Amino acid sequence: MKFADDTKLFGICNNESDYPKLQEDVSKLESWALAWQMKFNVDKCTVMHIGSSNKKCSYQLGNSLLEFTGTQKDLQIWISNDLKFEFHTLEACKKANKMLGMIKRTDIHKDPRILVSLYKSLVRPHLEYCCSVWAPHYQKDKD
Repeated sequence: MKFADDTKLFGICNNESDYPKLQEDVSKLESWALAWQMKFNVDKCTVMHIGSSNKKCSYQLGNSLLEFTGTQKDLQIWISNDLKFEFHTLEACKKANKMLGMIKRTDIHKDPRILVSLYKSLVRPHLEYCCSVWAPHYQKDKD
């Protein structure tokens, strides 16, 4: 999958023969990128293994072994290898709290109408961005 400058390659590996196929796909992607003079930054390329029965095989792009990651940001949504959005909700709350702190430090009038307007335009979008995708299920994430 490609979106702007992001490229995602994924596959389902149910048995031992699927892992070499995925490495072959990585090699084909590398060949395609070379043919189109599009170089991948290998330092930014990572592998995420999803599932508890995953064998966690290593893959390489060119001569470099790709690093494993437990979380990955995709279109401003943090996804973890257990497919829970706990890390995303924590990051969204951090951003929202930073915006609240900025409003508190810079607004000298403290007019309720202005504060509500600032909250709705600066804080709330961080809390609601793509909530239909990550829809908090656990009570701790809702809190």
